Parts: sequence; C-alpha cells; structure tokens
Amino acid sequence: MSKEFVAARKLSAIVALALAVVVSFAAINSYGDSKSEEFIVYDVEASIERAYTDLIEEEALVLDLEVEPQLEIIKIFDNANELIETVTLVEGESIENKATQRLLNRSEYLSSFGNTSVYKITE
Repeated sequence: MSKEFVAARKLSAIVALALAVVVSFAAINSYGDSKSEEFIVYDVEASIERAYTDLIEEEALVLDLEVEPQLEIIKIFDNANELIETVTLVEGESIENKATQRLLNRSEYLSSFGNTSVYKITE
C-alpha cells in the first residue's frame, strides 16, 4: 500500500473518532433533567378519600332515583293485518284475560321493537 493511502485512512479514522467524541459529549450533557419539567406531587390519601366520597354520592343518587316500571306492549293482528287486540303489561305481569290469552296462544310471533311485540294469527 502506498503511504498516501495509509495516511488518508489514518486521517479519516481520526476525524471519525473526533466526531464520535463530540456526539457522545453532546448526548451526555443533554440527558439530565430539563428545566421545563416539574415534579408531580401525588397525595394518595386525598385521592382515596375523594374516590370514596364520589362513590358514596353516586350510590345516594342511584338510591334516590325512582325506577319506572318497564311496560311491555303486545299487539295481535289477524290474517287481514287488522289489529285485533293490544295488551299493555307491567314488567313481570301476565295476561289475565282468558280470551286474550287464547288469541296470543293461537298467534305466531313476528317481531319486536323496543318494548312492543307483534303477533299474527295465521289460521
């Protein structure tokens, strides 16, 4: 190898080493805490008390609300798609009228939407 080639390689190695040292020192100096960061103080006891208070208030609100009974509406149609009977039941209530119960037993379930069920007599 020629002396010029070896000297050029040594010079490039020295420049690369100097560049690596400069980058390393720049990275080390910028790694510490920045001045814009603030320390966050977290009070565990106050957070637990606040969560407990919120939970108690929420339970009180739930207990104060009166729950409206759910209504179920049953509509029974005949073959000509004419409404024969409409029954409104409160949640958990059953049909007491014998004639309406027979109509419902003879009919087929078609569909329901919300709290309304539709039945049709196909005989």
